[in-house]
Amino acid sequence: MYSLNEIGIEHINRLSDIQLSKLLHTLIILEAGKYNLQDWDRIVPFNITSPDAGSDGRIEWNGTPPTTKWLKNKFTIFQNKATDLLPSNCKKEILEPAKKGQSQRKLKAQIEKVVKANGCYILFTNKSIVDQGKDERIAQFREAIQLAGEPNYETFQIIIYDSNSIKDWVNDYLSAIILVQKFNGINRPLCFMGWDKWDKTFKSDETKYRSNATILANIKLINNSILSEKVIRVTGQSGLGKTRLVLEAFRDSPFNKSIVYYDLNGMSIITDIKTYLMSVQDSQYGIIIIDNCDPKSHIILSQVVKSSGNIKIVTIGPDNSDSIEDSIIKLDRDNQKDIVKEIIKDKIGLSHQSNDIEYLSELCEGYPWMANRFCKSILQKGTNNFSGTLQKDFIEKLLFGGRENEREYKVIRACSVFSSFGFPDDEILDTITGEQADRLEAQLNYIRTNILDIDVSLSEFYEICQKYKQQDIIERHSVYYVVKPTVLAINLATDWLKNNPISKIISILTELKDNELGRKIAERIKDLDQVDKAHQIVGELWGPNSPFGLAEVLNTSWGSLLFRYVVEVNPVATAKALETSFGKMSKEEILKIDEGRRNLVWALEKLCFRKQSFSRAAKILYSFAVSENETWGNNSTNQFRQLFQLFLSGTEASLKERLEIIKWGLNKKDDDFTKIAIQAISKGLMNDHFHRMGGPEKQGSSAPLQDYSPNWEEITDYWKEIISMLTDIVCSNSPHSELAKEKIAHSIRSLMIGHGSEIVIDSIRKIIEIKGNLWIDALNSLKMTLGYEKSIPQNIVNQIESLIIDLTPTDTKNQLFLKVTKPEWDNHEKDDNNIYINKPKLNAEKYAQKLFDEHISWVEYISDLLQGSQRQAFAFGSKVGELTDDKETLIDISIEALKKIEKENQNPELIAGILFGSNNLMMSEKTIDRFISTDEIRQHAFYLTKVLCPSYHNIEKLFLLVDKYDFSISQFQNFQYGRALEVLTNEEILLLCSTISKYGNLGKWTSLSLLYMFCYNNEDKWTQNKDFLKELISNNNMIINNDETEKMESSCWSDVVMEILVKDNDSVFAITITKQIVEFCSDIHFNYSLDIQIANIIQLLFKKYFDITWDFLGQGIIGDYMTFSNLEHIIGKMNGYLYKKEGIVFEDPEHYETILTWCRKHPKIAPERIAHMMPLNINENGEIKWHPFSKAIIDEFGDNEKLIDYLASNMGSFGTVGSSVPYFITQKKLLQELINHPIQRLKNWAHTMLEYTNKRIKIEQLDDEASFL
Repeated sequence: MYSLNEIGIEHINRLSDIQLSKLLHTLIILEAGKYNLQDWDRIVPFNITSPDAGSDGRIEWNGTPPTTKWLKNKFTIFQNKATDLLPSNCKKEILEPAKKGQSQRKLKAQIEKVVKANGCYILFTNKSIVDQGKDERIAQFREAIQLAGEPNYETFQIIIYDSNSIKDWVNDYLSAIILVQKFNGINRPLCFMGWDKWDKTFKSDETKYRSNATILANIKLINNSILSEKVIRVTGQSGLGKTRLVLEAFRDSPFNKSIVYYDLNGMSIITDIKTYLMSVQDSQYGIIIIDNCDPKSHIILSQVVKSSGNIKIVTIGPDNSDSIEDSIIKLDRDNQKDIVKEIIKDKIGLSHQSNDIEYLSELCEGYPWMANRFCKSILQKGTNNFSGTLQKDFIEKLLFGGRENEREYKVIRACSVFSSFGFPDDEILDTITGEQADRLEAQLNYIRTNILDIDVSLSEFYEICQKYKQQDIIERHSVYYVVKPTVLAINLATDWLKNNPISKIISILTELKDNELGRKIAERIKDLDQVDKAHQIVGELWGPNSPFGLAEVLNTSWGSLLFRYVVEVNPVATAKALETSFGKMSKEEILKIDEGRRNLVWALEKLCFRKQSFSRAAKILYSFAVSENETWGNNSTNQFRQLFQLFLSGTEASLKERLEIIKWGLNKKDDDFTKIAIQAISKGLMNDHFHRMGGPEKQGSSAPLQDYSPNWEEITDYWKEIISMLTDIVCSNSPHSELAKEKIAHSIRSLMIGHGSEIVIDSIRKIIEIKGNLWIDALNSLKMTLGYEKSIPQNIVNQIESLIIDLTPTDTKNQLFLKVTKPEWDNHEKDDNNIYINKPKLNAEKYAQKLFDEHISWVEYISDLLQGSQRQAFAFGSKVGELTDDKETLIDISIEALKKIEKENQNPELIAGILFGSNNLMMSEKTIDRFISTDEIRQHAFYLTKVLCPSYHNIEKLFLLVDKYDFSISQFQNFQYGRALEVLTNEEILLLCSTISKYGNLGKWTSLSLLYMFCYNNEDKWTQNKDFLKELISNNNMIINNDETEKMESSCWSDVVMEILVKDNDSVFAITITKQIVEFCSDIHFNYSLDIQIANIIQLLFKKYFDITWDFLGQGIIGDYMTFSNLEHIIGKMNGYLYKKEGIVFEDPEHYETILTWCRKHPKIAPERIAHMMPLNINENGEIKWHPFSKAIIDEFGDNEKLIDYLASNMGSFGTVGSSVPYFITQKKLLQELINHPIQRLKNWAHTMLEYTNKRIKIEQLDDEASFL
């Protein structure tokens, strides 16, 4: 395996003769350029069939140097050989053919010339030759020269460059590597650069790289991470030096030579790089640096790289996505201020005073881009003694040319007020609609007339923006312009804010309500968290009792969205606003907050993260949780609960500060607040599996906030207080007492293995004392703790064992609950056969034995065992039935008790167990008859018959329930599993299934499912019953009109059909199934749940029975449109990059001619229908081409206007993940193939479609770019 910048011997071996000649041509030019050869000339003809006079290439030069690494003489000729030149043929290779009467052989003209000039002859071959083989060939060449009478035959320079030598020569030059890779089908994106070229292009030598401890740590992290990770993300705002960091990280790295750099430069099309990655990831290794990579592109490329192979990527881009899960290194301006100062010293330290350097360092705020840009301008303009200049004036002078260009400064400043703004750039006008252009111009005009405080015409505004776009201060993203870098935009926006009254800002925000620009200005304000004026503005506009901080505004989508953005700028003021607006609302009033709630919850997440706003925000979030009206996973309830985790809590607040919020809620003495408190603090008892969603820690332009990380002393105190709170609730009369009790029980094990054993033990004892000892969850948790945790100190083990004794009830009622209804936990053990012992079952049986041995009365609790979930009722009942003497009386009592229980809560398992243990068939039959005749309990007759006596006679009785009492025939599915029908003879099974099948389609499905499971994995039974199954399916199209059977297992039908088709060579059955499928597809209530099974069957039909079934399926294709559409869904293609498939019809090329012949028989409709469902393209060695079948259809029927319409519709139907651009690029390549098609109608359509496709590509690119602003 080779690096991205390396080729191997096998790559040279694969070259053709022409490719070898082109490579030699390239290598000679590269070598001459590297060594600056004087007056050099070369000839390397590519017409390898022309007479070469013994030479396939030549180079000559004068002066110095006398040699290079690979060119050993100033006059060198090459002989190319893409075939193996054996030693025996070497003489003939350089000698003229022998002529009759000639006494001395003659060298070929070019060979003679170089020999007489004492130059050098090089055999250039792509075959591998060992040293001995080289010596043998050179000896033959010398012998030929001797035969020609040349005196220097022993000293003349002869060299053999075999594939190994050529490989080494190629690896000296990246462009030669790229050429050989291209010859081998490895097509690198055009803009790939090796590290050295990247370094030169970046002009890193113009600015000395400065670092500090943080930068060095990041460099180390990159180099360490690349060893273990396949994907790394380097993020941060523009101008922070992300690209330079990565460049320097690999400067002296051993990975240096295996790196390529690729700049997406804001492009949303990643098709080239994605295709390249997929083509080389398993054959090459190396690191690709992908610059200006948006998060969406990162995620797509990350998935490709991590799927397989040895390629690694480092992407560089903005930090605006929470969905990236790879290793992230984020640059922060606060950690670079000392570096920026050093950069400024390097640039202007000798020409300027320290006060100027200090001033400029503060202005640049940790952004190297700003430092370099300002220093360059300072040196160009000769600016001195500027430390007393206002920031605004300084920026205006250096970047905008001073007072004479103040208009330009103000235009760009006005643009900076928005994170981005619409601009009808000439580059996109031909792509967007007139309506879109008007909308963009309206945004531009709003800025020009409302934000800008001077009169500037539209044309002048446009020209200024274009000027600064050329100067890299404005950048286009989709249909929007962005002022960059962010630090400059922030400075300019700050200057605008400082110079405009609050009243104007309020007016603008009000005017921009529900306008895209309104969101853009809020996004900009969010970036101003470090600006004092922004703090003041947010405080005045969104603080308590402010215009935008009122409850009625916050409960709108617009008002809440603005608020969500600005909380990052002034968290204290905005938290107070929420407290003022919602703090005194009732639960009912808060419940009505709906339109703005989602944004408010997101805002509260951010406010809760910050320590200074936690208390106010957490109380409001608590109140929202109490009056919850959302079902999202990140609703207020779940976000509030998360705050109380030990780690990854989403807040800087300490554990103690968090508990103050709970106390505040509990002091309200409100049951709803108590319930939320229980749910929240129970999260604090978790001791593992911590997680939370990312996002709220990233606020403003500062570094991400950090979750509070407590020590063990804090955690122990936290647990103590939580358990105390929960214990008090359990011991109270609260309706949530059981919930608190449950939370304590579930925390027992984690607290026992942490530092909380004494805390929870004291709690359990107190609860037992006040609430009694029936606490199954606690008992099971304690037993599990002893069963699994082996490192608990012995004194704690002793206390746990004591608690288990105290929690184990001794009264009969609770013992029954503990042994039968909800069995206690017991250790998992295996028997001698390595099978787990069913201890709950054994325990239930033992307890039944104890009741009889000790004559303990239990029948008075029998009603408890006949309702709800009863995990061991059957086992207990079975033992009771075995031991009791008066079985009939016990059955009578049980039935009477069961009748009194509501039907939906009845559980007959105890009765079934008693009858099973009694082993009395007559009693069981009598009891089942009683169930059948009793209205309150007859629904259990099917279950009891299955468990106790599934004879044909007894099963037959159940038809009475269907015939007389309207029970569904599907109730017989009770017998489908558990081998209940094994007691029947095969004749009885067939008779039963035949009877069931007479009850409509549902009966047929039930019959099929019973017999299918009866025969499952049993070849003998399958053989006996196959004919019945075949007849059942053949005589009835069971897959139509099956509204009642939607819940039936369709796999039974498809498995049986597949089995018959595979094992039998039954053409009649194959045709029958084909017809049934076509009829199924014509059903107006098409059942999509069957499409996978149907597709598998058709695939098998085509594989084994294509010739006899195609015409029948074809009738469906050319039939009514509904039938065709449903068939196409199952067997047709699926375009795009989401579940792309060729389509079952087109999988076997041997079927193509049959389908084409069929199309000729039905020329009016068949070709166009096929055109709609056929696959469009194939990828052949990385090249997009028309699918061969589709090309055949187009070539033969392309003059059909309807066919072209269907083909266009086919192209327009696709699914894709991420960008649609790759799909349209594929479509474009296909259309380009048709531009010169001989069918004029097709050619005209291709031109029109190509124009449309090019426009769609641009539109999709704009949409992709816009999605990452």
